[in-house]
Amino acid sequence: MLKDFIKRLFPAPARRTQLQYEKLLARLDALEAQNQRLAERQQELLREERDRLLELLVRVENHDNDMARRVTDANRDVNRQLDDVNRHLTTDIQHLTGLCQSEFVIRGSSAESYYLLQHIRRLQRLFCVSAPTAGVFVRVGRPHDGGYLMLDDFAKHEVAYSFGISDDVSWDRDMAHRGLDVYMYDHTIAGLPEQDDRFHWQKIGLAGVYDAAHPELETLEQILAENGHSTRRGMILKMDIEGAEWEVLRKCPSEIWEQFSQVVFEFHHLNDLSQEDRIAEGLERLNQAQCLVHVHANNWESYVMAGGLVMPDALECTYLNREEYACRAAAAFFPTQIDQANNPWKPEIVLGKWGNRQDES
Repeated sequence: MLKDFIKRLFPAPARRTQLQYEKLLARLDALEAQNQRLAERQQELLREERDRLLELLVRVENHDNDMARRVTDANRDVNRQLDDVNRHLTTDIQHLTGLCQSEFVIRGSSAESYYLLQHIRRLQRLFCVSAPTAGVFVRVGRPHDGGYLMLDDFAKHEVAYSFGISDDVSWDRDMAHRGLDVYMYDHTIAGLPEQDDRFHWQKIGLAGVYDAAHPELETLEQILAENGHSTRRGMILKMDIEGAEWEVLRKCPSEIWEQFSQVVFEFHHLNDLSQEDRIAEGLERLNQAQCLVHVHANNWESYVMAGGLVMPDALECTYLNREEYACRAAAAFFPTQIDQANNPWKPEIVLGKWGNRQDES
């Protein structure tokens, strides 16, 4: 278009030479081509900017959706926790009401034959606590649920066994950081929540007797043999297997427990009266090799009370090998100052003085 204007302005190269005229037209052609390229580049930049804005809008929308989903999940979790707390509180209030009523009745009458009082006394005799003559207790594992009080005597040990992992490896991690190889077993999980060079995990559970129909469960004797530890002594053991411990304790050879210097258990179903004889048999076998030195009630569970005595449904216990450690008869009040409530939202279950008291009739 500009070229046509020039041609009309200069119909004939009267005032210019033919060469100048042609150079001018060539320059105009170049300018028009450059202008075309600039227009195309402008269109390209506009398309890129549009695509970038669309991508940004999509990311913002996805982020908003993700945030909304997280908020929804968080609200759901909070509501679930509140429901759990409310349910536990309701149950606790009902339970406490019954305990208070029975305690008042017991104090006002002769209740030596009351079956619940006899049950508590029988188990407390089997949970007779002694005190080590040397050493201090430390917490191993995370705060609250998942941590245990143990004697700080790990430097000379190299191997630990851990049965029952779920989503918590805090005890195992503390053992590994102290230089112990930790052999970990839980057939209910797909894998460990975190890894460590000293972790040795297998998807295997623990049983009292091997049953070929359930190859995912093995005996403690089998597992020790597989790891080359059949004759090894001075090991550490932690066991939290949701009630399966009683069959393991009843069926496991007594000499197996002599291989462990220190053992921590979480015992379950203590107030299931239908299992009282099995529980008593298991504890009697364990007590032959191990000495109980610490008890702590798991307040996620309930408890029974009669005649001023308390027995929780779940009890965390620390044992020391009778041949390796000197212990003396002692009566201690539990929980101790360094214990922590498993459920921080609820008060501790006060066990009171355990020890020599268990020998009372």
